[in-house]
Amino acid sequence: MGAVCLVIVSPPTSREGREALSLAESFLASFDALALVLLQDAVVLACRKRAPETFEAMERLLARGASLYILREDLALRGLASAELLESSVLMDYPGLAKLLADDRAQVIGCM
Repeated sequence: MGAVCLVIVSPPTSREGREALSLAESFLASFDALALVLLQDAVVLACRKRAPETFEAMERLLARGASLYILREDLALRGLASAELLESSVLMDYPGLAKLLADDRAQVIGCM
């Protein structure tokens, strides 16, 4: 049924962050492909040391084929290094982010 690109900006332990993860799981049931774009405080979702309450949700998403894209600048602003990221993570700069979001094959949805 196509692809969807879900942009998440909230910290994973917030109500909005948990709702975004729940939404992502429902999208995997409805779309052929899911790209998670993690910006601002959401970049910690891609770290190996995640909060316990988000660990299982991320494991399910990745096991079902979700792709992870992280803005390099947001990772650095939070004092995190690329070595701390899950192996499946793709670091992007602003031009790469713009290209991903402008791709006409994917529907882009933003989450708080």
